[in-house]
Amino acid sequence: MIFLIDDNKADKRREVMGIHFVDDNYFKGLLFSIEKIQKDANLSFLQDAKCILLHKTTDDVDSNGEFIENSTSNVEIIINDISDFGSKIPLVMFSNRMAESTPDTYNYELNPNCVHQIKKNLFYERLYDFMDYYKKTGFIELRIIALGKRYKATEISRYSKILIESLIKYSFSELFKPNYVQLSIFRQYFSLSNLGSDFDSFINDLEDNPITISKFIDNISQIVESFNEYDENIYGWQK
Repeated sequence: MIFLIDDNKADKRREVMGIHFVDDNYFKGLLFSIEKIQKDANLSFLQDAKCILLHKTTDDVDSNGEFIENSTSNVEIIINDISDFGSKIPLVMFSNRMAESTPDTYNYELNPNCVHQIKKNLFYERLYDFMDYYKKTGFIELRIIALGKRYKATEISRYSKILIESLIKYSFSELFKPNYVQLSIFRQYFSLSNLGSDFDSFINDLEDNPITISKFIDNISQIVESFNEYDENIYGWQK
């Protein structure tokens, strides 16, 4: 179960944002919405969560169900202990007091399981696509929340820039060598590009059949263009 914890005061989710699928239980059995958690509540039920989506400014409530202003002990426990910033359970923290998600607040290589901040309205714009993907695949893909449903195009472009920048110091007519780039970045680029399932074999083939740096850059740039236009790679790797 994915748990959405949001105080949703004045029913803003529906009345202001026009988001109906959460309260209409469109993803029943997959998404469970919680608007109030009593202070000092037993939060052990969250330990089996597949993912926690947390409005970071959600206040605790008292025994009468009234919000306790500026009391966020439950939020702190969820972030620091239950999820531990994604190391135990994938976590998304959202609030309209936050800026948009950036490489500094969400970095797939450093921590794919924690979106440290994203604006609330943007979070809800992307939540349906995130849940729909989870429903179809059973996989938690936080890049849909952090970067949008076209996250592959965004990431391919970012990886391409890193790879090309690492090659600037070499002559473009020189033969490409895998150690000229960060292989961890190239591995992520390879995975998203659908160039095959075995990166190590791909690298071995590239070493046995080298191409120029210029050709290498042309190849990865062409794939970026394909993602920008078609949202997928329609090209093979040219030798």
